[in-house]
Amino acid sequence: MRTCSIDVLDVLGDWGFNLSDSVHLRKLGEFHGGFDTRFFENFIEMDGLRCVLGSLIAAVAPNSTTLIVGRAISGLGASGIAPGVYTISAFAAEPTKRATYTGVIGVSYGVAAVCGPLIGGGLTKGASWRWCFYINLPIGGLAAFVILLTFKTPKAVKVAQAPLKEKLLHMDPIATVLTMGALACLLLALQFGGITHAWDSSVVIGLLVGFVVMVITLIIAEIWQGERAMLTPRIMRKRTVWASSAWGFFFAGAYFVTLYYLPIYFQSIDNVSPIDSGVRNIPLIIMFGIATYGSGRAITKTGIATPYMAVGSVIVTIAAGLLYTLDIGTSTGRWVGYQILAGFGYGLALQVPVVVAQAFAAPSDMAPTTAIIIFARSVGGTLFLAAAQSGFVNQIVHKLANTAPSVNPALVTGTGATDVHRLFSGAELDGVVRAYAWGIKVVFAITIAACGLTVPFSLCNKWANVNAKKLSDGSA
Repeated sequence: MRTCSIDVLDVLGDWGFNLSDSVHLRKLGEFHGGFDTRFFENFIEMDGLRCVLGSLIAAVAPNSTTLIVGRAISGLGASGIAPGVYTISAFAAEPTKRATYTGVIGVSYGVAAVCGPLIGGGLTKGASWRWCFYINLPIGGLAAFVILLTFKTPKAVKVAQAPLKEKLLHMDPIATVLTMGALACLLLALQFGGITHAWDSSVVIGLLVGFVVMVITLIIAEIWQGERAMLTPRIMRKRTVWASSAWGFFFAGAYFVTLYYLPIYFQSIDNVSPIDSGVRNIPLIIMFGIATYGSGRAITKTGIATPYMAVGSVIVTIAAGLLYTLDIGTSTGRWVGYQILAGFGYGLALQVPVVVAQAFAAPSDMAPTTAIIIFARSVGGTLFLAAAQSGFVNQIVHKLANTAPSVNPALVTGTGATDVHRLFSGAELDGVVRAYAWGIKVVFAITIAACGLTVPFSLCNKWANVNAKKLSDGSA
């Protein structure tokens, strides 16, 4: 939900969170399968404390720099919580019941996705945006306390003790720096391209070249690192891992873009408040939760999992095409129906790759396998949101030349979606709204492409019963 009046700060804060989350998620996930069981339990608590600390820093931030730092620290904590939740579920449940537990996690996320923006919007309007961060303190503290009291790592995941030097080497600092640098280069190129710098400018080209060079260097470094690598080659070669990761990259990218830009559509085109736009998102989230839990229960009973990825991919591709048709004056029945279809497709399949990969992973590989897939999803969400924003803003600037030539594009792009109807009126408002509508179409065109690319990757995954006896060596 976009309620911040300075969109640039909002975007930078999101990037601080997402970059930190994406880059550190994989290695902290490995620690969750790490060097001894007590370390596992301690690290989960540390992740929760990082999130709480980051929220506190953001809440009291006196300037934008401090806000970004706070968001980055929260992202560092979230990078461990995300794989930690799935790993705890895998260890706490019998193998045949993992899908159900994963479905419950999905439902919890769906409820939070509805309540979070609504509560945040209410706090921002009724009190202050700072309370969006303050409220995380008791919630995060309670969650960490419950895990501390109730969860004990199974002895099956305990591996040989390692000296501190070995633990630090397993952090793979080279890959961490290269990944963060590559993502930063690409995100900045997407942010600058066509907006503050021309796409053929030396700045944008240099950033894109830097991205390519860092990715190539990262691949070479990971092969050389072997078992110490952030993306362990041995694990990445497993079909259930690389296919699930690639599928999750595009699928999560499309999902987060849809979840992010539907409220912007409602606020800018239909002139509704941030809270009302969140309410209008409820059909998607409710159906997401129902489908997630339903597919989890079905997988538990039948052991059939991968087909849900294929079916979900087809459904969300169709839904993305329908969402592309959203325009000025679209009826309520249409946008509700489109969201129900999209929520069903996303809920049906989003959690399935984790279930499939965990079913064929050895206990010692459970945490890193889970973390790699969540890492791919996180990076996909970050990059596709950046790509969508770039396409959205570029299209608005391009269309304004025809729809509202007297309006300064910088004024429009620097204005939040909720303020468009307040700052403009008459013919200018009509032109700005039409430009926004075209920008939204570009966003959903990107989701169509992302959803379509998930179809072949779903067919590449392992089609086997996940309830069958686990392979002793974890190979897939």
